[in-house]
Amino acid sequence: MVNNRGWLRILEASIAILIVLSVLFVVTKQNNVSSPPTMNENLGILEQMALNSSMRMEVLNYNISLNESDSKNINVLESLKGFVNTKIPVGFEYEIKICNALESCEISTNAKETISEERIFSANASKFEKPVKIILAYWQE
Repeated sequence: MVNNRGWLRILEASIAILIVLSVLFVVTKQNNVSSPPTMNENLGILEQMALNSSMRMEVLNYNISLNESDSKNINVLESLKGFVNTKIPVGFEYEIKICNALESCEISTNAKETISEERIFSANASKFEKPVKIILAYWQE
């Protein structure tokens, strides 16, 4: 019977250690600050743009036959940039390009790691009238 007291103290100490570790684990999990988005996360900005009817119409108002510096196209790009500014995380830079859906176009950057999204916009899903392709490339500063 004398030896049982030693085992009880060992059991009490083990339970006390488990309680302390559990409390520490819960406290560190609650204090964990959410980290900013990483380059591997998909932001889906163009998908959000496609679901927004006014932004979709802005994209379709872009005139591919005109120069990018034309006032109408500048207004469209500024509107799109305003939308992207609200969606893109702090610390990221980006570039938008709109081109013909049937042609190849690209955005070149000097960033080490770049994520790009591409989407085709059309006035009607069943009838492709003037489809345009929009490319969004973003990278961390």
